[in-house]
Amino acid sequence: MLMKLPVVQVGPLAEWLNRRAERRALLKGTDELSHSTNDMLSDIGISRDDIEYAFRNPGVGPVEMPDQRGGEQ
Repeated sequence: MLMKLPVVQVGPLAEWLNRRAERRALLKGTDELSHSTNDMLSDIGISRDDIEYAFRNPGVGPVEMPDQRGGEQ
């Protein structure tokens, strides 16, 4: 006896799971950076505001900042 089973589209579910995993990884990295000292963040060239911006805008790359020393890059 053949049964008619519902057709399940796996593509959208797989995409959702992938986005969820990426978001969780981003949240974990953000959390780890948030617990770092200001001196450590300064040493790697980011500020607390950069952490917040990266978390809220995950698809945006790093912002190019002008050279603080007044010279050309």
